[in-house]
Amino acid sequence: MEKESKLKDSIEPVNIDGTKKILEQLMNCICKISIKGKYGTGFFCKIPFRKEIIKIFMTNYNILNENDFKENKKLKLSLNDEKNTITIDLGIEREAYFNKEYNITLIELKEEHNIKNYLELDNNLFQDNIEINYINKSIYILHYLDGKKVNVSYGLINNIDKYNINHNCSIDICSSGSPILNLKSKKVIGMHNEVYNIGTLLKNPLKDFVNKLKKKLININNAEYKIIKELGKGNSGNVYQVLNLSDNKYYAIKIIPIKNETKEKIKKFEKEAEILSKFNCDNIVKYYDSSKDNNNIYILMEFCGGSNLRNFIDKNKNNNILIDEDILKNIIKQICIGIKAISYFIYSYSFPKFEY
Repeated sequence: MEKESKLKDSIEPVNIDGTKKILEQLMNCICKISIKGKYGTGFFCKIPFRKEIIKIFMTNYNILNENDFKENKKLKLSLNDEKNTITIDLGIEREAYFNKEYNITLIELKEEHNIKNYLELDNNLFQDNIEINYINKSIYILHYLDGKKVNVSYGLINNIDKYNINHNCSIDICSSGSPILNLKSKKVIGMHNEVYNIGTLLKNPLKDFVNKLKKKLININNAEYKIIKELGKGNSGNVYQVLNLSDNKYYAIKIIPIKNETKEKIKKFEKEAEILSKFNCDNIVKYYDSSKDNNNIYILMEFCGGSNLRNFIDKNKNNNILIDEDILKNIIKQICIGIKAISYFIYSYSFPKFEY
């Protein structure tokens, strides 16, 4: 405690117990936000969910919320050196959580973002009565000094009222959305708000967000699948790219709503899954599994990561590119092989089999 009491704010990281190098790495996890006359800070963090690690972007609700994405779903963020930027596109990111009461905006990021370092959550954050255990604990806040240089401010948590953290760190006026870290673990416990010396404990907001993620999981015969994005829409249902949380592989799931359908229509949908399971052809999407609940029929299939034929044709047409003859022959050949497999199935099941 004697060493901690001598801590002073510094633009450069203070070398305490060998943390200088770690703090320098953590500084690459925060970014500046400037949108419609509002200025603040955001940070990148990773949280465990089931058997995967989810990467998220966090800031204050008053800096960034759902209203800011109504006109333009894209937001460009400036990283510390001002030269590097990333763009968050709410139309393609995986999940978003906005909460005005907690003053929290949380966006689950897609994998393509080139962010090297992420902050981690404090391991004790979700323990019972953790609010009491955090009082008088040493913390530090990563923030921007005068909106330019990254600053590390040290202090103590004076009190926690419900989810409001009262601290004594000295920070800049544009630090709304800056991460609050436990000095000992060097991991995130909260987020600073726009009000001087007030922050939000992340325990409740993150619980809400995790519960929201759980609702998007699909269970097929005791295997959990997380929806990544929509792949297409059909007359009977929509198809989604999903991640199997056990083997960490991608699949496609067709979800067919049946809540308001007749028994005859439901049997027709079930027949679709049965027929698909009969095929064993490389040119027909593979069937893996299916299940049904009171609301939907779920058909688990092979995920084909490439573009579809319509997009391939349109792309070449729009760019005035003639498709090579050998490529056309190969495409037609694959279509014919698929049609042949379907025709054989129809023939086999349409005519009675006789024993001689």
